[in-house]
Amino acid sequence: MPLFVFHSNEDGSISHTTKDGDILVEPVTLVHPNQIIRTYFQSASRALVEHDAVEGDEKVQVGVQGFLASLFGLEAFLNVFFLVAAREHGNATLESAIESDNLQVTSKLKNWPQQIYGAYIQNQKEVGKRLTSLYKLRNELVHPHMEWSTLWMSGVMLEGVVENPQRPLADRAFCQQAFELTLLAVLRVGLLASPQQAAQFCAQWTGVHAIESELSARLEL
Repeated sequence: MPLFVFHSNEDGSISHTTKDGDILVEPVTLVHPNQIIRTYFQSASRALVEHDAVEGDEKVQVGVQGFLASLFGLEAFLNVFFLVAAREHGNATLESAIESDNLQVTSKLKNWPQQIYGAYIQNQKEVGKRLTSLYKLRNELVHPHMEWSTLWMSGVMLEGVVENPQRPLADRAFCQQAFELTLLAVLRVGLLASPQQAAQFCAQWTGVHAIESELSARLEL
């Protein structure tokens, strides 16, 4: 495990930083792993707020930001949390699998809790099914299947146009549900990791205060 040391001047300011005894030229920022995850979820939450304040194409723009941040956040959470959990539980096999990961998010959510806690998350199949549809849309956004079309309008013909896969993200309700579904997945992991403190677990990892029973009722999961 690397050792970082901040060396101070006489006035208490930091003169330089070393890593394992070597002076670092570039600045370094050290954080707890959950702070990295919170960035994604808080970005998604902020995009939802902005969604109400914009119109037209800007709704698509903030929708894309929030939607992708939600999905990035869940996948990053699974990677980081279960890497930490694998180390804490001495599960070297899972730790190695995570570090050389090539699984789909839904497979991670299905398999990794079972390997650490001996149980699947509540309603795992339905949660996984809904997440699959969201990640399918995410893949379509970055790997669009172009169906080249021609548009005829008011005597003008436009060739080479395609349907826009981003349009669903102009709908705030859709983005809200996607955000809440990723939070629910974190909460369901929290129910296994810390059964009496799932809400605190979620806040610690996402920076968002959410109640599992409320999200479960809204999403009917």
